[in-house]
Amino acid sequence: MATKVLDVLVVEMLGDIGKLHDQVDSLKAELPAILAQMQKLIDAQNANANVPADTAQRELRYYIGEEIQRISETVQQTRDTVISDLVGDARDTVNHQLRRMEGESKRAFDASAEVFRDSVTQSVRVAEARALETMKGLCQDLKNRIGEIRAEKWKSERLAMISACAATGLLVGIAAVGILR
Repeated sequence: MATKVLDVLVVEMLGDIGKLHDQVDSLKAELPAILAQMQKLIDAQNANANVPADTAQRELRYYIGEEIQRISETVQQTRDTVISDLVGDARDTVNHQLRRMEGESKRAFDASAEVFRDSVTQSVRVAEARALETMKGLCQDLKNRIGEIRAEKWKSERLAMISACAATGLLVGIAAVGILR
């Protein structure tokens, strides 16, 4: 977004510089006409004066050269001032827009972070509830399995006790038969 704003400002600044350039070009186009008028005035004055033509033309050329130099310096100074002002204004505008966009970005980031934090908190709560339900189910399954194992263990132990009693009774019976014989 900042790049688009900067691009718009640069385009606007280039347009202003282009206008200034056109004005300087139009001034350059008008200078020959102004100089021609000045030459006509000087020629008319020279015609009326008793001054030799060469001296008047030399002075006129010198004067015109100085005027052209002064006008060129003024145009250059004006152009430099306008460009400097445009660059300063563009810099100020860009910095202002950058600060504004930084503030908007921070607010948007903070809002997104809050939504993210709320989503994560909600997800943790859901995960905790699911984990608790899963653990309850596993505990119940474990209790049921322990009960089944105990029941199986007692069945096996009863069978072993009955077998031991039967074997003991058989041995006692065999021993008694052996003793009584």
